[in-house]
Amino acid sequence: MLGLFLLACSLCISSCSSSRAVYKQYSADDDKIGYVDALLTDSTYEVKFRGGDCTEAAVNNGAMYRCAELTTNKGYDYFVILRDTIEQEYQFQGWAPTNYGGTIQNRPYNVYYPVGVKAFSVGKGATPNRSGAFNAKDVMVQYASKIIKPGQ
Repeated sequence: MLGLFLLACSLCISSCSSSRAVYKQYSADDDKIGYVDALLTDSTYEVKFRGGDCTEAAVNNGAMYRCAELTTNKGYDYFVILRDTIEQEYQFQGWAPTNYGGTIQNRPYNVYYPVGVKAFSVGKGATPNRSGAFNAKDVMVQYASKIIKPGQ
């Protein structure tokens, strides 16, 4: 009986945390995963990547790929990370019965998900030799296997 329980737990854990994020544009009406980007100044952007139940590493990979893709789409060659954080976002999942002093009460059940946030500046020409600077095309090649594009 204990063996069956442990097997069920391991299957649940392995299916809940993906090491590769689905790469697509975010839609609040959809499954609430994907990227959103914003122009902060004429050469500075911010990317937020929501990966649902993916690991922090997978969310970071999706955000890095989006930084590189946005950089090349805008006609630039490299980007420099100015801010790199993982935020926590919660999503309401439903109501869960909870025992408080012998009284069963329904309490909200929320699940927390990591969100990768990167602010970066873009530039043309040779990639600067400094920490946080990346050649956009190299990053796209390096991170392509670390994301899942729809239809893959």
